Amino acid sequence: MPSDPRFGLDLRFRPSRWQSLWLLGSHGLVLTAVVLSAIPPPWPIVLTLLVLAHAAGLWFARHRFAGWRLSYRDGQWRLQDARGRPVATRLCPSTWMSPWLTVLHWRTDRGDFLAVPVWKDALAAADYRRLQARLRWG
Repeated sequence: MPSDPRFGLDLRFRPSRWQSLWLLGSHGLVLTAVVLSAIPPPWPIVLTLLVLAHAAGLWFARHRFAGWRLSYRDGQWRLQDARGRPVATRLCPSTWMSPWLTVLHWRTDRGDFLAVPVWKDALAAADYRRLQARLRWG
């Protein structure tokens, strides 16, 4: 039965608008807190530059996993990068799920940790539900 296509997954991640809005909103709140704080100068300027540098780094990396493919067949998870190259990993049990965001935790064969955020709008609604069901109940 596991080879039945109804029980498998084949997902390709799209860029997420929710992720972009989250980055803008959270960094905007931090900048507001820094500007309105009673920290003596020049620390607000230094902190503002650090927050802006962090936001820029995350902004340019926000679509890092767009185009990646995740599949589940015959009890095996497979991850491919945007160029179609397989990424030798295994899914960790620490994977986290919420109604809007799933963070897939992977361990590579070299022992490196890889966290892949899957926002709800990065997949079709039915695919997101199937992914969460597969993660919850195997």
